[in-house]
Amino acid sequence: CSSDLEISYAGINQIIASGVNTTEVRRDPYLKTPYYNYRDSESGKLYQMWYDDPTSLTPIYEWASSMGLRGTGPYRFDQLDPLGAPEETKAMWDAIAKF
Repeated sequence: CSSDLEISYAGINQIIASGVNTTEVRRDPYLKTPYYNYRDSESGKLYQMWYDDPTSLTPIYEWASSMGLRGTGPYRFDQLDPLGAPEETKAMWDAIAKF
């Protein structure tokens, strides 16, 4: 995190769903990590939001497992929204199951 601003995974998906992002969700070609730009409605500041999702986490977990590592530093589990976004929550848990 390049600033003291942290947004939960559920919050990131709410921003995308609201349409306030100023670019579509893009992916880094190497890491497959998604990102987008959005303008904060209160401050007017422009932010670039990078985050992990099942598509970017799955190869990391598979690699860690193939290397015999005993763990990884996953996303914060308390930032998922199992009631409001059960499909996204399941996809995140399915990704970690690759480890």
